[in-house]
Amino acid sequence: MSYTERKSDIEELRCRLQAACLKKDSELCYRLVKKVIEYMTHGIDVSSLFHEMLNASAMHDIKQKKLIYLYICTHAESNSTSALLTINMLVKDALDHPNPLIRGLALRSMFNIRLANLVQYMKGALIKGLNDSSSYVKQNAVMASLKLFKISANTFQDLNLLEKLYDLIHDGNGQVSFNAICTVDEVLKDNGGIEWNTNLVNYILCERLSSYNEWNQCILLEKICRRYEPSTGDEVFEYLNCLDEKLVHTNKALVMSSINLFIHLTKSMENLKTDVFKTIKGPILSILQSSSAELQITILHHILVVLKMQPNLFNKEYKYFFIKFNEVSHIKYKKLEILLEVVTEGNVQNVINEITEYIHNSDIQLSYCSIKLIGSIAIRYPYGINVCLTPLIETLKCEVDYLTAYTLEALHEVVSRNKSIASLILPELQNCWELVQHHSNGKASLIWLYGEFGEAINTAPYKLEELINDIEHEHSSTVKLALLTSIVKLFFKRPPECHKAMKKYIQYCVDEEKNMVVRDKALFYLRLLQDMEKAKSIIDQGVENLEAGNQYPYTIIDRNDFRVKEFNSLSVLYNQPSSIFCHINNSRGIINDEEIIDSPRTDIVEPQEVLVDTILNFTDDEPQTSNTMHQQPTQIVQFQHDFTMEKDEYQKLWKSLQSTNATSEIILKMSPSNEQVYHPLNENNMKVLAASPPTHSKRRYLIYSKMNEGGDSGAVILVELVFENNILITNVRSNQENTKNELLVTIHEYFKDFI
Repeated sequence: MSYTERKSDIEELRCRLQAACLKKDSELCYRLVKKVIEYMTHGIDVSSLFHEMLNASAMHDIKQKKLIYLYICTHAESNSTSALLTINMLVKDALDHPNPLIRGLALRSMFNIRLANLVQYMKGALIKGLNDSSSYVKQNAVMASLKLFKISANTFQDLNLLEKLYDLIHDGNGQVSFNAICTVDEVLKDNGGIEWNTNLVNYILCERLSSYNEWNQCILLEKICRRYEPSTGDEVFEYLNCLDEKLVHTNKALVMSSINLFIHLTKSMENLKTDVFKTIKGPILSILQSSSAELQITILHHILVVLKMQPNLFNKEYKYFFIKFNEVSHIKYKKLEILLEVVTEGNVQNVINEITEYIHNSDIQLSYCSIKLIGSIAIRYPYGINVCLTPLIETLKCEVDYLTAYTLEALHEVVSRNKSIASLILPELQNCWELVQHHSNGKASLIWLYGEFGEAINTAPYKLEELINDIEHEHSSTVKLALLTSIVKLFFKRPPECHKAMKKYIQYCVDEEKNMVVRDKALFYLRLLQDMEKAKSIIDQGVENLEAGNQYPYTIIDRNDFRVKEFNSLSVLYNQPSSIFCHINNSRGIINDEEIIDSPRTDIVEPQEVLVDTILNFTDDEPQTSNTMHQQPTQIVQFQHDFTMEKDEYQKLWKSLQSTNATSEIILKMSPSNEQVYHPLNENNMKVLAASPPTHSKRRYLIYSKMNEGGDSGAVILVELVFENNILITNVRSNQENTKNELLVTIHEYFKDFI
């Protein structure tokens, strides 16, 4: 559409809107307003129709009102005159309109125009809305109070709205009460949020919980869980009784929130631990029976965490974790993980029989996980080792290459912890060599078995010699390392047959091998073999140490583990604390693209959960660049090891030293990893206060320290390092002007390997 055509269409709309308003034709007016909104959503400038849209708002049709409010709020902020007209119209509707839906909608739209100079016109409508007889109007008025707080905190305090919001927590309408709780919590955020005392928790859980809708209940239970500690045992029992009915609710999210609160309330009551977990077991298994794959995978992750808190809880229900043919892959793999945790002496045979059925599945990854699981069961539960060996040996007899390779990997792990079973599997290794030639891990496991038990395998030295003679075509470092270890071990058992091959292979590794790990290990063996008796004792001792650890211990997590603290959240699914994958809001209410990660604990400073941008309070001003960085200092600067600084102090000092800023920009050969950044800083007593996540393409580090020279009067230095696209940008600020150039060169010296 050309500009001329578009302009003529808008003029036509203007005329038709004026005519429709004069005739009070609500149906025609509604269609024309829809047309204006359609143009607006396509990016066409319809601001010239503002007065016509205001006139159209005189109609009482609620659908038309919504569209007009959308239009006028969109254009009001960019035009102060239009904004004042808009506010007058919205205030009139909020105060006088007989329809509560219109009053609430007007109130909500009014505070979407976030202009501080118009607050004085809106506060009367807000006060009346908080006292309105309609719960819908009060809901919107409560949320408008929060918007007012964001626009003008002083006006919020002058109107004494906080006290009114506390009163509305006890409003008869559940949504009004919930909105009031959340608003008070947000207003008091800087002071820790709303105080979750016994009276408030008792009121919500015992008197009002069912009056809130299901999702509001979930949020309230999570807030209580994270911020309230019961003071007495009787209080705990009262709350548990109130939550009992929520465990059988049809809303699964509410069930999980209730389970989370059950665990939280009783975490310090060891005498109740068993009974509580038995209570929540039924609801958990009920969710597992859901037809939703998303719900199933979520609850399976949580079941794993529950089993870490209460082992053996699902031992009798192990069949719930048997795989169904129509389940998606990630659910199958997660069920296999859980099966490892629910094995007992009474069910081990049934579990192994079930897992054996999965070995020949068309899903190769499932086959691998199944074989690996059987090996893990054999290691963790000694009473099941004979039951586990049977399917593994049968799999070897199938002579399928990838199954043979996976099985050898599992047997390697099992036999390394229990040598007594070796005699059962060695006869089955005769036909495995050719099958694993294209599977490096399986091949390495077979080579290990040859080295460990070569005295009982006639062909062992000849197979290893065959591989050594063709070693130039072997590309796997895993195989080469296993071969190096095995040929040396086998040399002490069958010297005449292995001496020549061992010498040839070690010589090859030292002279020609490009992999430094393999070469260094060969050099180690070469030096060790100068004393044969000592070499034999060291190598044999290594085997005895492997035999000692024949069983994996249970890993039981305590209440301080992040998976317990953040139960019923994405932390359980990601197996990471939320601080790693969640963005944090800064003081300006903007979500940044970077967040703090904890620096290594090399000093006494506690990790600060703040944003890099928040600390420095960046503006759009260009940094002052120093051109004197090329003046080399006589020596590298040294820093004090015991100097510490808090976040607020850093931020204040950074702002005060803005005029001393010196900047350099250097192109790097490659960007250092997160560890390679931390290492030189920690080695030289430079403390990392905040840093971007290592996965970000633009990584920023905020650093501080104090120079050794001058004792207590030594220069305090603040450094910002930015790594982006193989470029290092360094910003340095110091309370002593003459130190900046030395500091820049010192920083560059730390990263000289990358320049």
